[in-house]
Amino acid sequence: MTSKSGFLTFTLFTFITLILSLLPHTLANAMPLKVVELNTWGVPYVVKDTFRYAEAMKAIEDIHPDFVVLEELFSHKGNKAFHSENYPYEVRGPRAFPRLTSSGLRILSKYPVLRSAQTTFSHCVGDDCLSHKGAVIMLAQLPNGKTINVLATHTNSRGDDSVRISQLNQIKLLIDTYADPNAPLIMAGDFNFGPQSASYQYMMESIQGKDTWLETHSASEPGITYDAFKNSYAHDYCISTHDNMIVDRIDFIIYRSSDVAQIKPISSSVIFNQAPLFSDHYGLEANFEIAD
Repeated sequence: MTSKSGFLTFTLFTFITLILSLLPHTLANAMPLKVVELNTWGVPYVVKDTFRYAEAMKAIEDIHPDFVVLEELFSHKGNKAFHSENYPYEVRGPRAFPRLTSSGLRILSKYPVLRSAQTTFSHCVGDDCLSHKGAVIMLAQLPNGKTINVLATHTNSRGDDSVRISQLNQIKLLIDTYADPNAPLIMAGDFNFGPQSASYQYMMESIQGKDTWLETHSASEPGITYDAFKNSYAHDYCISTHDNMIVDRIDFIIYRSSDVAQIKPISSSVIFNQAPLFSDHYGLEANFEIAD
């Protein structure tokens, strides 16, 4: 009995030791990654309280994201404020010429940028045509030697779904042409459509990605990023411009794994939705793990 009991004890000990020896290896292969997205509401001559740019950048730094995706950096003050020594690398979307303003897009990165590319939307409607709206994609080198594609975009707020679907086709072409197929993809921005729209359905089918919010929250949690009733900036802007009083989730962080590397969302949240407000939009934060 003693010999048999000893053998069972030894077998169980060996099994537990084997499992424990595998855990550090598994955890070591999974790199945490944090992304923040924010439409900065940096429209010149329209917005107020420009002091909020520096406050927003400080609040973003306090979260310590690896990548920051920004939209509507149209104004000079906004362009100056959204810089930091903590993010020595950055890429920008299309410049202003020959239109009135640039795309307003910027990606801040803690990690070296290996390459980048951009596109300007060829189809636009209304005052969206005043800016060089489009998309920018970059390939970044992560500390673990892996790479990741990060894309920023800001699609039309005017017009119907056909306008934004045309722009989504250009985004897909940009991804297909310039993204590293062996690296995961994170796509973030202000898309100006909600999850019930035809544009959203088309985006998810064409990009073949997953919605971080839906993957980390129940269907009962709406994740509103634009609220023209509760956000005073959004409310005043919609009243002054006679826009629809929108309450919807129109900002997204979309992700896609590659055949070589898997990316998994751990958590996500709507941020900057309490006073002091930094924009007419609320921001998004997403935490991921990347592993082979």
